[in-house]
Amino acid sequence: MAYDPNKRADVFVVTESPDKAPRTAKDSPVKRAGVSDRSDWTPQMFEYQAEMDRMVSHPRSEISCLLGLLEPVQWMSGLHSDVDGGWHDSRTNTFISFDTARQWIADRITELNLSPELVNSWPHERHPEINSQEFWRLDFETRMSRFRSSQD
Repeated sequence: MAYDPNKRADVFVVTESPDKAPRTAKDSPVKRAGVSDRSDWTPQMFEYQAEMDRMVSHPRSEISCLLGLLEPVQWMSGLHSDVDGGWHDSRTNTFISFDTARQWIADRITELNLSPELVNSWPHERHPEINSQEFWRLDFETRMSRFRSSQD
């Protein structure tokens, strides 16, 4: 059997859920453009989405952003993997909770004499003038200097 790009394929997508019997795609309601009900997803797509959801979960993404900005010594010396409720540091074999990370951030804000309101607003705002590859390649002192000047 040869492939013919002009011939329409007879494909039936079967979707099912615990409360509904399987149905074919021909019975499906019309979908809005650009919106997926995930019925056409492969198992890998579900795994990818779960990983994306985990990576951008609140508060993990916000705290990670602040830890990267402020570079507390405890965070920078570790090798972290995400676990429920925080991170696991493979170098010290310890659990770092979100609350512990928040305390490190608060201590670092005090140590660097920064405004807590401005630092905590950082993950929620766009910073095109300093949030670039060039900015993140700078040494810590220069980055903090630029961060302070961007807040004025």
